Amino acid sequence: MIRTALLVFACATTAQAQPSPQVFASLASDLDADGDEDLAILSGTYGAQLTVLLADADGNLSLALQTPALIGSGGPSETPSLSVTQQGSLQITSSNYGIGRRKWEAVLTIAFRKSNFVLAGLTWSEFDSLTQDSWRKCDINLLTGVRITETVDETVRQILPEPAPQLDSLSEESVWNFCAP
Repeated sequence: MIRTALLVFACATTAQAQPSPQVFASLASDLDADGDEDLAILSGTYGAQLTVLLADADGNLSLALQTPALIGSGGPSETPSLSVTQQGSLQITSSNYGIGRRKWEAVLTIAFRKSNFVLAGLTWSEFDSLTQDSWRKCDINLLTGVRITETVDETVRQILPEPAPQLDSLSEESVWNFCAP
């Protein structure tokens, strides 16, 4: 059932106008802790969007989440990846080390809480390849509200007032705003 759903998804995305979205990654795992194997698909053209299909007890899949692009798709040879943490949360990892002087890596953690998928965490690191000691790292746990920003000169710990946002309310730009200086 999951292989069929992935094939149908891939065919549906390539039938659209050019440039065609591509499937960057997919995985099958129990994403909502109900004991059934669900399907997550990371796809897009210039940014990566997440689609989650949840399975019922009979193995039937239904669309639970389809986000706009949440993260850049990196350089030409740097494809975003999808994995599952030990706690069962999804992680999307993307990077750009190949193009330009600004190098970056981002990890988004997506958790299933109160019957919704939320952005639970964001880790962002970047550096300028032409400027020594220009690195910056931002690590946010949006479930607890703790944000830690590190640079060469300082480490700042803050508590954010907002709870973890639902994914369908986010865009690539609003995700990065959590780490804006």
